[in-house]
Amino acid sequence: MSEFVVRDDNAVAQAAAATFFWRTFRRHHLLTFLGGAIFFSGMIVWTLRTVGDTWSIGTAAFFLVGTLAYFPVFYFARRSAAAQMVRKHPERRVRVTPVDITISTSDGSATLPWRTFQSIWEYPDFILLVLGRHSYWWLPKAGMPDDAVDTIRQVAARAAV
Repeated sequence: MSEFVVRDDNAVAQAAAATFFWRTFRRHHLLTFLGGAIFFSGMIVWTLRTVGDTWSIGTAAFFLVGTLAYFPVFYFARRSAAAQMVRKHPERRVRVTPVDITISTSDGSATLPWRTFQSIWEYPDFILLVLGRHSYWWLPKAGMPDDAVDTIRQVAARAAV
């Protein structure tokens, strides 16, 4: 068991949020994004060539803009939310055991068994603990004891098998 306090900073939190967004976007949303953009673009061109200038072009353009806006809106929203979390809770108390992980802030505490996490991604500055398609925890590696990082690596290795 390892118990320690991590201190977040905006750069690491935003990097973790951006990394999570990119990986989940490529895995779950890229084909829908490209398909929607191609479909609505094709619909605009087809309507212009066959029917001419009608209200349906405006509708298709509206949906095309909405499709293309998904990427920047959610990318920057995730980064902004991570920065807001850092401002609200710059320090978190963490307890890592081979069975579970506990993260505590001034607002409360959450303990989750390792099997709850879908995957664990390690990067040079942080570790992402992925709960699902839309949620994750990040832990900055700065200030983490080596035994906690080793425990997390062992759990990730067991889950990968």
